[in-house]
Amino acid sequence: MRVEEDRQASVGVCHVRGQPKIIFGGIIELRRLQAQQLRRLPVRKPFSDEVVLSFSMKIGVLSDTHAAGASDIPTEVFEAFRDVELILHAGDIIELAVIDGLEELAPVRAVYGNMDPPATREALPDKTIIQAEGKRIGLIHGSGGPLGIHNRVRAKFDDVDMIVFGHSHRPINETVDGVLMFNPGSPTDLHFAPYRSFGIISIEGDEILATIVPLD
Repeated sequence: MRVEEDRQASVGVCHVRGQPKIIFGGIIELRRLQAQQLRRLPVRKPFSDEVVLSFSMKIGVLSDTHAAGASDIPTEVFEAFRDVELILHAGDIIELAVIDGLEELAPVRAVYGNMDPPATREALPDKTIIQAEGKRIGLIHGSGGPLGIHNRVRAKFDDVDMIVFGHSHRPINETVDGVLMFNPGSPTDLHFAPYRSFGIISIEGDEILATIVPLD
């Protein structure tokens, strides 16, 4: 609970039976002697690479949306992301309006891809590492042909538990050299992908469960 005080009220201090009281416009409010007895609910802040959360977590995962805005993304994605705590986007977003729309659901961490325009590239990194529930998740778009792409992106990160990537539009969910490699596919591509898809990551304790969710 956020604690606020009305600073515009007239303030006076009196003591009754040794306990300090604060007078606000004639209303006496008892205060506790020790500040540590006040409890506050956490205030939600934008997700950052330095945050390490302390409970189980559900993460929505996208890549290769190739969209002008959030309205171009299938409604099934938004329905599935209603209860996620974080959204990862692995690039080829196209317009930053996509990120703005997704942030109405949850904080977004994203990287740019090879097809993203200059404005999107300037706003986003080419790769990053997110810490969540004590797990280190690498996020990158990827490059080159689809054959062997998971090995190429694996070489871009050290000391991670999982790597989320895109570029090929082909879903991948497998382990390489002890690291979970996860490509959610594309939720919008009807030409190069075997089917449209997105991903869900669930972190529970020491376990990471990644799921490809087909749309077709």
